[in-house]
Amino acid sequence: MLSCGESLAPKTGQSRSVLSDVLSEAGQIEIRLGQAVVEWEVRVEDKVIRPLTTLLETDLPALFKSKRTLVKLSEGMDVARAKHTNATRLSQSSDKTASAIRDAKEEWEDAVAKVEHAKVSHLVGNIILRTLSKAKLSYFVCFFFLGPVHNGSLPIIGQRG
Repeated sequence: MLSCGESLAPKTGQSRSVLSDVLSEAGQIEIRLGQAVVEWEVRVEDKVIRPLTTLLETDLPALFKSKRTLVKLSEGMDVARAKHTNATRLSQSSDKTASAIRDAKEEWEDAVAKVEHAKVSHLVGNIILRTLSKAKLSYFVCFFFLGPVHNGSLPIIGQRG
């Protein structure tokens, strides 16, 4: 439109036509709106897509890994508890040494401590992730609905080039 308006512009010494003025102004508005859209897309990339990518590529896999670790440690704790229980039963029915029971009990206590540590670690990670997710989600919603393309297009149209 801008080039059409400029091609209709009068040669030197002639007055400008209304059509060339309208086309030139429409072309300027189109350029400014295009620039606003490009700026908006860059801001969306910086403020929304990059944080979501970080969340999906690092935060969620770390949380899933801590969950898997917690499950494995819980299974190990159950095995250690079963060993301790069996060692205690066998010691009552025979002359098993106290060291076998003590070793089984220490193994079980170590497993319990590891599971508790993994639970706390997983819980803290989960709380942080949920807090960040809620904060980011509310920010993303505000960013999209109150964005410059929606609110910024009317002043651009009203500007004179």
